[in-house]
Amino acid sequence: MVAARGRARLHAHRGLPRAVRRAQRAAAEGPRLFDGLRWLTLDQVLERYRDDDGDHGAADWPDAWVPLAGDATRTLVVDFGEAPAPVLLVDRDGVGEPLAATLRGYLTKVVADATAGRRQLVPGRGLVVV
Repeated sequence: MVAARGRARLHAHRGLPRAVRRAQRAAAEGPRLFDGLRWLTLDQVLERYRDDDGDHGAADWPDAWVPLAGDATRTLVVDFGEAPAPVLLVDRDGVGEPLAATLRGYLTKVVADATAGRRQLVPGRGLVVV
């Protein structure tokens, strides 16, 4: 039974668009996400919540923002303080640019862009808009 499930998964992957398969391989090779942003570790997430004194609860970082990925200048967050929890790209000054109404909507758009060729897998950056 376990072997049959493994074969079913293997065969299911063959129907995926080439861009999605490339993205899956890239994810296995490293912790990249989209547009050069990396998945954040728990320590990095907590760091986003620290103020200048090292205490948690920085005034410029809302508690409702849950960071998913980021680099030194941008952070991809889900804003659970709003309904229905939009996805934002927040810059260093704490200004959020709306990307999608929900996380599901954002990920659906990324997959659609990859499938349509509007995003390509770039070594060291992940799926980027072309």
